[in-house]
Amino acid sequence: MSELILKVLRQAGRAIHNPFAMNNGYVLPRNGDARIDAIKLSGDMRVVGRDLKKTATQALQRHAK
Repeated sequence: MSELILKVLRQAGRAIHNPFAMNNGYVLPRNGDARIDAIKLSGDMRVVGRDLKKTATQALQRHAK
């Protein structure tokens, strides 16, 4: 039923400019998407943490008395 409603809203969006018009490139969220996003974010934060630690160590070596 929801597929039918989305199809009708898409068709209406093409015919007139309304708030329910969806871009054809929009990807509906699926099961597991949040998990994949969390895994990617944690990996990115690990990289940022390593870089921050390296930069802080260099700064301390340079400026510490």
